[in-house]
Amino acid sequence: MAALVVAASQTLVANAEWISLPVTNSQFETQSVGAAVTGWTQGWSVASGWDTPNAPGSTGGSAFMGSAGLLQTLIPTVAANTDYRITVANYNYSASTMQFGIFLGGQEFWTPSAVPTQSLNTWADYSVTITASQILPASIGGAITAALYGITWTYFDNVRVEAQAVPEPSAAILLLTAVGAGCAAWRQRRSRRT
Repeated sequence: MAALVVAASQTLVANAEWISLPVTNSQFETQSVGAAVTGWTQGWSVASGWDTPNAPGSTGGSAFMGSAGLLQTLIPTVAANTDYRITVANYNYSASTMQFGIFLGGQEFWTPSAVPTQSLNTWADYSVTITASQILPASIGGAITAALYGITWTYFDNVRVEAQAVPEPSAAILLLTAVGAGCAAWRQRRSRRT
């Protein structure tokens, strides 16, 4: 299935909380430095590339890669009526180009490939949110996978994946109908008194 490119955004739903999903070695603190393909950090699988311990300003570790990708399939599966958000820290190394995303079932959601917008040699967080309405019914129950890709040499760190339950559309309609009926009854009682 073709990957969808989505813009970074945040979805706010009244009274809903973002719940963190467990990401193994999200800060790349368990290092396994070595040669291409065989030297990746614990908990992540690799397409190709290289890793090194710390980028400047990183504590414990970071993933450094170029023309390479890292993938990690998480424990929970895609749930219905749920928004998902992935956030990563990126170190702008020599105007590097990076891309990251999340796979939900058979769907791939990627950020546009971009040069980080922060100053050179600094860290910044980037995130992308996938709303429940973007997730196809066939993806429900499928795997959730975090994906990082260094198009040119770049550093990633502090990977976070979160989920947020959203009201089912029919529940929202039912609630609005009940509120509307209550308001109509209140107005009718009030008009009888006058």
